[in-house]
Amino acid sequence: MYKNANHHGCNERLSESEMCYSRIGDDCDDEHQQVAPCAVTDWSSFSPCSVSCGQGITERRRWYINENSHHDQKCKDVHLIEKRQCHGAKSAQCDTNGNKERCMSEPVADNRCRGLQRYYYNKTSMSCEPFAGNSACPARGNNKNNFADKMECETICNNFVAQSNDLSCPMSPWSEWSECSVTCGRNGIRRRMRTLLNNHRAVDQYHCQSLPLEETQPCHLSPCPPTDCVVSQWSTWSSCTGCGQDAIQTRTRNPVRRARNGGKRCGPLKETRYCQTAIPC
Repeated sequence: MYKNANHHGCNERLSESEMCYSRIGDDCDDEHQQVAPCAVTDWSSFSPCSVSCGQGITERRRWYINENSHHDQKCKDVHLIEKRQCHGAKSAQCDTNGNKERCMSEPVADNRCRGLQRYYYNKTSMSCEPFAGNSACPARGNNKNNFADKMECETICNNFVAQSNDLSCPMSPWSEWSECSVTCGRNGIRRRMRTLLNNHRAVDQYHCQSLPLEETQPCHLSPCPPTDCVVSQWSTWSSCTGCGQDAIQTRTRNPVRRARNGGKRCGPLKETRYCQTAIPC
């Protein structure tokens, strides 16, 4: 019922709400029930490139619908973060001076970081290494050679070294995406590949290793059809156990394929009977 809120002296409620629950029961199929413990949201959009100049990292995320899935061993292979290489919007105008200072300056550890792990570029070994003691903080003053994680360090510094040595990392075009790794269901992966081209000249693969040669993405197909259980043949009857009229013997069979997606379950896997020929006690 609606009331005229402008009416003089009106103090009645104009709307009401109450809690309600959806019915969960017969409409929930087996496929939905099986994936529910590890169910995730759709992927977010990819984040902006981590650098405005040169090569950086972009990532997207998804989240468990059920927070308890973080502690469920069944969900350990579910990927919640996907990272890709990207190029900053101003890559065509890049200069390497900033990266040279970051990668070639002496690393300085700052002990005011409460144990956060960070990385620096070791120009001698030409590799990204963790600061000793997990103690370094983000860049302050001269503390330029300092990266949030190993991937950021390798992306920036390997790219800088390749540019400074007049190297390039020519790549073939990406291949078409592969078929989904599963024929039905939600937990498939598909891949695409590319290769490093040398164009009849030397290419230092070490300096190009930060460029991915393979990309993956999830793929979701229609629900899998029901699959009935399949069992082996019965074994031969065992020897009689006991004696007299109470002596029994058993036989067994094993599941060759378990039922899935609401298929017919396995029947009994063990049978027992009284011995047909009683053994005198």
